[in-house]
Amino acid sequence: MLLESFSSLPTPYTSQQIDEMMGWLKNDWSSSAQYPMLQMQAEMAKHTAIGNHYIDGTVVTPEGKQVKLSSLIKKGEYTMLEFWASWCRPCRQEIPHLKKVHEKYKDFNIISISVDERDADWKKAMTKEGMTWTQVRNPEGFGGMVMGEYGINGIPACLILDKDGNFYKTNMRGAYLDAFLYDYYKE
Repeated sequence: MLLESFSSLPTPYTSQQIDEMMGWLKNDWSSSAQYPMLQMQAEMAKHTAIGNHYIDGTVVTPEGKQVKLSSLIKKGEYTMLEFWASWCRPCRQEIPHLKKVHEKYKDFNIISISVDERDADWKKAMTKEGMTWTQVRNPEGFGGMVMGEYGINGIPACLILDKDGNFYKTNMRGAYLDAFLYDYYKE
């Protein structure tokens, strides 16, 4: 159960909660063949654990310029990191909703990070979908910071950062994202 929880990243847990869950198993399971894999997954889950600071990395703009992710994150605002690809049907199905969110909440910072390996496929999808918010591409596709630092091995994947740049919510989609934004903007 925990291996499954830690494998489907990003995780909805804090680092402290991950350590606590691992502590439940340590005495009885530490000598099992599965325990080292679970430990590895738990450590990877901590990379994007709730409350931890986002991980900076180099991404590419549609104009081909390499920029740091940190240059796109607005301090004092919530930011959504949306990992997607042109070939991912569930990702593409989520785009109309993201367009509505972007139109309604202009100051909600959405950063879509494509894992497309082919620049042309990414640009074609952005144009076809009319994606007007911040768009960047991870030059290594699923490699580099996406898999190595963020531990994301499946898309779509979404992380919401709080006003201080810490992981706040994971996989906010549809009505969950709407409810979060409603609560945030009514304050």
